[in-house]
Amino acid sequence: MAFPGIPEDLLAQIPPPDPLDLGELRLAVTAMADPPDGPLSRLVDYGNYLLAANQVVRLTGARDWKALLRPHLLDCVLAASFVPNDARTIVDWGSGGDLSNVEVLHAQAEQQLRHEERPDLIVARAVEPLPKLLRRIRRHRVHFGSLWIMAGPSWEQAWDELEDQDRRSWVLPARHRYQLGGDLGTRELAIFKPR
Repeated sequence: MAFPGIPEDLLAQIPPPDPLDLGELRLAVTAMADPPDGPLSRLVDYGNYLLAANQVVRLTGARDWKALLRPHLLDCVLAASFVPNDARTIVDWGSGGDLSNVEVLHAQAEQQLRHEERPDLIVARAVEPLPKLLRRIRRHRVHFGSLWIMAGPSWEQAWDELEDQDRRSWVLPARHRYQLGGDLGTRELAIFKPR
């Protein structure tokens, strides 16, 4: 796993997470992988790189493990639990980083996806406001199976306020709610399909 441009000395300065703080993340990973140790270790490694990267560029607002674990890593693991087992090609719209088991495309997603095989699903989290993202994807005629928006509580208002012509371009066949707990409350996966 590597983030280009992240000095090794920054990685060395990141303290390990408190093992007690990893409890929720371990439980969520256990629900998908038994034993959870390998995937959990990879998430902690990724968290180290992400915290170090955040000192050079702002990928997230997280500057320590407390700010990273539940709002970011746990959120993604809980959302991933809804991904169907038969999904083979998943695009993370706006991911930005390098991971060892993915192909990173250094381009605007809507341009690159015109030339790639049709992904089963596109996942987007905190990329841009929902109306702008939906219009952008449709305007560029991106081909995919479904669009999974990891959203907070205000996404429904943005969907309701979308102009009729834009709303008619989409179907909303499923929604999945999950709890992050504490003051972070409920998150939701809104799953869209193009008409």
